[in-house]
Amino acid sequence: MLNNAELIKIGQDVVSGKYILKTTCFILAFVTFLVGLFIGFTVSNITTRKQEATIQQSKVDNTNQKQQDIILFKLEEAARQTPEIPLVWVQLGNFYYDNKQPSKAIKAYEKVLAITPNNTDVLVDMGTMYKELGNFNKAIEYFDKAISVDPKHQNAFFNKGIVLYYDLNKKDEAIKVWNKLLRIKPDARVGDNVPLKEFIQTMSK
Repeated sequence: MLNNAELIKIGQDVVSGKYILKTTCFILAFVTFLVGLFIGFTVSNITTRKQEATIQQSKVDNTNQKQQDIILFKLEEAARQTPEIPLVWVQLGNFYYDNKQPSKAIKAYEKVLAITPNNTDVLVDMGTMYKELGNFNKAIEYFDKAISVDPKHQNAFFNKGIVLYYDLNKKDEAIKVWNKLLRIKPDARVGDNVPLKEFIQTMSK
């Protein structure tokens, strides 16, 4: 028979979502059956542990936020002190990109393009940020700029197709864009390492 500590551990695992739905139902019934008179004690401990876990997670989140604030401060300070260095603006733009602040990312990337207008990766990132803002035609414009600089830029082709397919509902055009990429890079893979050829076949159905 499971001891009290083991029962509490199972209860914690259930609360934390470790078990899938069917298993959770089974485990809960099993625990209830075994605990008997100890049910009040067990539930009390589970609640306490859950509250403790919430507090701990809050502390972790606060620590992460402080770290992010420090990084942002340093990047902004570097941009103020060395505005002529494009890499500084790239890093600042990428920070905003990763933190889902597209408008600020675009402003930083504009600084990069003012210095190095043919930076294809930044052109693609600009397009992605305009997509996030819902300005899909502007996104296509930047993907096309990247392709004009580098006619083999995989991300530019792929992202352009995504916007055409999902956002502008121009599925036939999207398939054409992806097929063009396939001709350029027959071994291209996208997403979770899916062969581009398979991806196109799926999206064409």
